[in-house]
Amino acid sequence: MKYSYILTFQGAYYVFTALWAIAALDHFSRVTGLHAEGLDLTDRFEMYSIAALALVLGLFFIWGAAKENLQRPAGFLALGSAVAVIVPELIYLPQIGNPILFWLDFAEESVVALLLVYLLFKSGSGD
Repeated sequence: MKYSYILTFQGAYYVFTALWAIAALDHFSRVTGLHAEGLDLTDRFEMYSIAALALVLGLFFIWGAAKENLQRPAGFLALGSAVAVIVPELIYLPQIGNPILFWLDFAEESVVALLLVYLLFKSGSGD
């Protein structure tokens, strides 16, 4: 129960974003500022691959939230995933200007990471 809400939220966020990119890459690219018409085959391959990975992660977070014995491992995976998104955003967001959607994602991932750090590492959380 300890991690279930944050895992469900992060899982739904990943699943929604992944399905959006998989189902409507051109729209997803326009909204994120990547302009799909300028994407070559390699860019599309990478975007679909990342979306598929996000889908699998999101589904596992949701499943892990429902299974008491998987909540802590799913929490660590969610923390690692959030940090893996935060680090490149910290490096590249200042260089690419003010794409509000990416800053919102940075904020969401940061809040999730901080909540998970608290829940996973607070004293007495040896479950």
